[in-house]
Amino acid sequence: LGCTGGSGRTAAWRASQRPRATAAMATTAPAADPRVPTDTGAEFAQWLKAVDETEVLSDLEPVLQSKRLSTARAYALVLKALGRRGRWERALDLFQDMLNCGIAPDEAVFHAAIGACERGKQWEHSVRLLASMPAVQLVPDLASFQSAIGACEQGRQWTWSLSLLREMQEQRLATHGMTYVSVIRACEGCGQYDIAEELNSEVLGAAPYQDDGNNLETDRKGNLRKKNAFTKAVTKQELLNRLRKPAASTNEVLHTLSALRRFDFLEKPKEYAMAIDCLGSRSFWRSALQLMAEMCQRQQIPDTILYTTAMRACERGRKWQHALCLLNEMEQREVVPDAMAYNTVLLALEKGRQWRLTLSLLRSMVTYDCFPEARSFNAAISACGEAGQWMAAVVLSQAMRASRLVPDSFTYSALIRACERDRRWSEALRLLDEMRNQALFPSVFMYEPAILACGSCGEWRGPLV
Repeated sequence: LGCTGGSGRTAAWRASQRPRATAAMATTAPAADPRVPTDTGAEFAQWLKAVDETEVLSDLEPVLQSKRLSTARAYALVLKALGRRGRWERALDLFQDMLNCGIAPDEAVFHAAIGACERGKQWEHSVRLLASMPAVQLVPDLASFQSAIGACEQGRQWTWSLSLLREMQEQRLATHGMTYVSVIRACEGCGQYDIAEELNSEVLGAAPYQDDGNNLETDRKGNLRKKNAFTKAVTKQELLNRLRKPAASTNEVLHTLSALRRFDFLEKPKEYAMAIDCLGSRSFWRSALQLMAEMCQRQQIPDTILYTTAMRACERGRKWQHALCLLNEMEQREVVPDAMAYNTVLLALEKGRQWRLTLSLLRSMVTYDCFPEARSFNAAISACGEAGQWMAAVVLSQAMRASRLVPDSFTYSALIRACERDRRWSEALRLLDEMRNQALFPSVFMYEPAILACGSCGEWRGPLV
């Protein structure tokens, strides 16, 4: 695990953190619990699967107390069940009991233990378990690396996550797309934006194929065309179809985009928009912007659809600054934004709680003869409500009605939440009554902020009414 600081220090750390797998202690198993099947048969797996669906820890106590586990497979099943319940401490104790009983762990046992530590946000134990696998003649597999990297991401340990990624590459393990996502998020969370930018470049793969003129031929009419044009068209269509697959995995999408860029298949703005949308939907917003910049370098001007797709990638990544910059770039390039483009930026501003900018953007929509929709007002009202600006949210709802737009459930939900933050319990109850009068039935999530508003003001009779 070549972390920064030299391989000698890493080796010494490994040696000091390894569990004592060879010092097995003989223990006498207590009487077997009749409720637990024998762990060597198929009945044990079926019984544990039925117990695991209940997600109650007490259902596992007969297994943990009887100590009838005698195989690595049985330990792996129980460790996995403990991990799903968030009991990483109990999982580590059971792992140590397994070593004390002289049972050799396999890859499935380590994966279950590391996964339990990942769910418990215990990156130190995850890395320690991963480093101890060679001590028992086991090679860390892809799943164990991914779980350890996920734990390091949650612990904001960007050096460890990056080190584990590089070791995966040295061992020629297929780096999954979500593995890159975890490492990039860890780097961004610690302010290592340059490293995150380099990793995004790796995600996009090799540089696009440059046409040097040697792959051109003359057709019957004397016009130049690319060799094997029919074969290229078929291959390009197949790759584009892979991007359109809704069930395509992240790894498959990244490999497909790398092939499209390597053979210079991305030529039209519609094709770039499809690639950018695939990257944005998988949290690769930096790679999406990099692909858009590559298109501009080819002297191609993005259209409204492509800009909206890029802004949606920024909105999904909660990067409202980049989405706003793209909107300003549209105005500079004289590309007219439509209502969908404005709504995308408004959603990004809402997630960033930039209520003043949402109000300014609503006013600027009229300048381009693009009148706000119900979604536009809802995003602005929600941003004002999250910022505690109750009066601004009410004014927006009045402007919404003045524009002949009917408030929907999302509008009322944002208004009620704004009342809760400003402790306006009477207004929250009035809004609930207004919803019922308009045949809009409030959900449980709408009653909760209204009850909290009444409780914060000591009005306990309000929720009863």
